[in-house]
Amino acid sequence: MAIDGQVAVVTGGGRGIGRGVARSLLEAGARVVVAGRSEGPLDETAELLSPLGSISRITCDVSQPQSVAGLIAGVVERHGGVDILVCSHGVLNAGHSLLEYPVDLWDETIAINLKGTFLVSQAAAQAMVRDGRKGRIINVSSIVAVASAPNEVAYDASKGGVEALTRAMALDLAPHAITVNSVAPGWIRTPMIEPMMTPEVERTCNPLRRFGEPEHVGSAVVWLADPSSSQVTGATIFVDGGQRAALAGNPLNA
Repeated sequence: MAIDGQVAVVTGGGRGIGRGVARSLLEAGARVVVAGRSEGPLDETAELLSPLGSISRITCDVSQPQSVAGLIAGVVERHGGVDILVCSHGVLNAGHSLLEYPVDLWDETIAINLKGTFLVSQAAAQAMVRDGRKGRIINVSSIVAVASAPNEVAYDASKGGVEALTRAMALDLAPHAITVNSVAPGWIRTPMIEPMMTPEVERTCNPLRRFGEPEHVGSAVVWLADPSSSQVTGATIFVDGGQRAALAGNPLNA
């Protein structure tokens, strides 16, 4: 396949969408490094997916520059460089209205979701440019970047920032033939939203009337990583079952 042997780093790779993305990249022939803050989920991902190909793990706190530098340095040392970066890390911290939203949760959400995407992307891009690699950077955003949900102001703001950051990075890295795009999921079956995943919600969550799976996001990531998408940069691919296409109150969503 077109990305056979390429080195892909997947942050947030210990569970949920990150694990699904790692699976899809392995199936496409990439060598995958999953990164995250907790060793246990990373070990679980590596063990689960190892039959599919070359997968390793590195712990990293994406909100800390030194930790991010160690991640990219470790990947370069182990695999010789970085071809593909997927930023799929994130925290939700929902359940509070703007009127009483805690500042510490705001700071944590922005530090991980937005600052972390900047730090990892910058470090990976520096390695790509240094090594002359026409790399791919793919950020996992969210449908709430363009259509907000109540009681999650920090998450919605952070994902809107990720979209703006994606476009800005695409411009800065275009002279180096590095593309930067995002995938914006809607309802995806992950541990993060499991408490909300009732049959009624699934029936009304989007026009297709079903939750997506992490591998649906992974398929979009693989296409954006493939040379066939080399003319696509600064773009967002929505993986939302048509949710964004429907007005509130549309009979398809009723």
